[in-house]
Amino acid sequence: MKKWFPLVFACLPFATQAQTSLPKIPRCGFELVWKQMEQAAPGFREQYDARIQAQLNNPDAQARPTGTVYDIPVVVHVVYYQNGATQKGNLPDSVIRNQIKVLNQAYRKSHADTGNLRAIFKPLSADAEIQFHLATKDPNGNPTTGITRTPTTIQYFGDVAVAMGDISSIERIKKTAAGGADAWNTSRYLNIWIADMRIEFNGQVLPAIMGIARPPVNPLPPNWPAGEAGGLAQMVDGVILQYHAVGNNNPYISELSSFGMGNQGRTAVHEVGHYLGLRHIWGDPDAGQECTPQGDDGIDDTPAQATMTDMQANPPSPTLNTCGAGTANDQPDLWENYMDYSKDNFQSMFTLKQVAHMRSICGNQRDSLFLDTPAPVSVAEVLSQDKALKVYPQPAAQYIDIGFDGKFDRLRIINTLGATVLADDKAGSGIRRVDISRLANGNYYLQVIGGGRSYNRQIVIRR
Repeated sequence: MKKWFPLVFACLPFATQAQTSLPKIPRCGFELVWKQMEQAAPGFREQYDARIQAQLNNPDAQARPTGTVYDIPVVVHVVYYQNGATQKGNLPDSVIRNQIKVLNQAYRKSHADTGNLRAIFKPLSADAEIQFHLATKDPNGNPTTGITRTPTTIQYFGDVAVAMGDISSIERIKKTAAGGADAWNTSRYLNIWIADMRIEFNGQVLPAIMGIARPPVNPLPPNWPAGEAGGLAQMVDGVILQYHAVGNNNPYISELSSFGMGNQGRTAVHEVGHYLGLRHIWGDPDAGQECTPQGDDGIDDTPAQATMTDMQANPPSPTLNTCGAGTANDQPDLWENYMDYSKDNFQSMFTLKQVAHMRSICGNQRDSLFLDTPAPVSVAEVLSQDKALKVYPQPAAQYIDIGFDGKFDRLRIINTLGATVLADDKAGSGIRRVDISRLANGNYYLQVIGGGRSYNRQIVIRR
């Protein structure tokens, strides 16, 4: 008989007996964050929801898609296990860059499977006009790839206490002194940590949370306790991802294949949605509040839904309807939404009002992210950036010619381990020839900085 820890909304079901079969893969620890905040300041969630709802309903404060793009700088902290020659979770740069690509495809509605959305919901699907780039400058103004790597002796950051709502073991990932990696300035960067949040229990290594994020909480309610005891200081702003769930080219995904988990890199899409103020589409209701205004996500154009969609449904039923079936104007559950729990390959959209809400957060609670970049920028400008940088020949053997529409400030060639192998800080414009004859065969990333923006291309050296 399978037994479960008594955890409500924790996204963390797991068996307590080693001889039982392992459970379905959970997804998200967002509700644990809510609970920890509520413990620190009773009534926090009610006040937060009321403030966000007022922001949604205020036409003067609400940002809508306007043909401009918010461009968010990201730093990714890879915290990997290292014990002598044994190393786990040190994902290559190619996977991290792929994850940024997946984020951009989701938030710009440009991925290939947008057409899989059911016809009834296609009018609601929206381009969030939000995109992401790996930071090009660190907090001290020095050039960076936007990726940090930290070895740790902690093999699994998860702990059975998580089942009781205590996420302090996972928060260690965000602190160097606790075996993790300190955040860069959280008001200027979206910090994403990649680590191993699994739990070792009764001789088994159990998948725990696949991702967790802190919502935008400023300004805090007046009853929030001051100092470390208040809890917020223990909860560093940002997103944590289980290293198996990063990107759609992850070399470790087969380790979780027995759980039926598909991976298209959309755990990060979901968690960044939380970071930008979205709740789960079913609203995380308390018992008895399902399909009521108290069990809603606060977004008008997401259909009422009683609970999360089964992650193992392949696919979920197109007529699945857990609230209001048969009533006038009712719609089925929107399991294609990124804020549900369906498998990655069935998720394909944010709604118009989810987009409006996230853009409102970008213009208000998260506006400090854009102080160093000319954001928002026009959609036309963003599209033109793809044409601004040309590299040839490809593959290359002895040299590459770089055509750039703007003015070069600096140039870097970076290997797949994140190390700069060639640097050129000479300013200029036009076509620049770069000698690559001393670089080994392989894949590299070309980074050109010009006009305060970063332009990146993957290049191949082959002889």
